[in-house]
Amino acid sequence: MTRTDATLQLQADPASPRQARRFLEDTLTAWHCDAVSAEVSLLATELVTNALLHARTMMDLRVHRRERSLRVEVADRSPAMPQISELGAVDGDDDLLATGRGLTLVTALSSSWGVEPENGGKVVWFEIEA
Repeated sequence: MTRTDATLQLQADPASPRQARRFLEDTLTAWHCDAVSAEVSLLATELVTNALLHARTMMDLRVHRRERSLRVEVADRSPAMPQISELGAVDGDDDLLATGRGLTLVTALSSSWGVEPENGGKVVWFEIEA
């Protein structure tokens, strides 16, 4: 199987997590990866939400299909590296949602994940077997 890629550019907007979820569901259905669609959508939504709340920049959601795995990346324009925080902490400036579970979920449900600097910002990524 050759590698397949899909990308969606997202604004720093509260609608971005929902747009990311729809994009992933459509993409993974087209790639016949329905079995992992819900899990991938959950984890990617957490990363997009983190970028929205903390980076507050435009972001790129990138999905790479490999022979036995999917790699999902969220690239933003902030150099600040993410940190795993205590569950349930709420950012007083944002009433979007309680934060702190995103990277904990990514750690628990993905086969691997990481953060890499990119073009003055960063890419947070995870891989999952598919």
